[in-house]
Amino acid sequence: MKPKKKIALIGARVDGQSAVVVNALSYIDSVEVIGYFDDTDELQSKEINGYKVLGKVNELFENYLEKVDYLHVCIGNNEDRCDLYDKFKEFFKAYTVIHPSSIISDSATIASGCYIGPGSIINNNVKIDEYTIINTGVILEHDNIVGRGVHIAPGVVTAGRVIIGDKAFIGIGSRIIPDIIIDKGAFVKAGSIITKNINKA
Repeated sequence: MKPKKKIALIGARVDGQSAVVVNALSYIDSVEVIGYFDDTDELQSKEINGYKVLGKVNELFENYLEKVDYLHVCIGNNEDRCDLYDKFKEFFKAYTVIHPSSIISDSATIASGCYIGPGSIINNNVKIDEYTIINTGVILEHDNIVGRGVHIAPGVVTAGRVIIGDKAFIGIGSRIIPDIIIDKGAFVKAGSIITKNINKA
């Protein structure tokens, strides 16, 4: 039997992204979560969603270089998530968490450090860059290109050939017609129907 991959989680908010990540990881037998790292003082040494907060983020450098194989950042904010992954990329591999109920085409490509939520569908030739969150029930149709550090909220549906720029946020339940380009850093409000290109405000 192969040894399990040891994963450290950054971000321990009890009612945030960390909870859905831990839920998805519970279905993956090949990984072992060693615990959380979070800079919030009141969370130190507490147990969150079944795992202990082992220290603040910088303690990963100080005490865990030889104890951790992979890192997953459980933070919904795009800027913060990308900054933390970039800070640690020379020391730890970024782990992509994929819920087993998601449906992913064999021709799709998903880079490191992503989260793919339950019930999501990623169709043929979709390309997803690193550190991106694809939340519950998202449908990405064929030939979409999703940039680095994007956050797509639950229930979003995109048609074919949509391009979403780095660190964009697509609000819950939004719909995007074919061939739309959404600019880097753009913010799409919840429930939007996108019929024209979106530039960053």
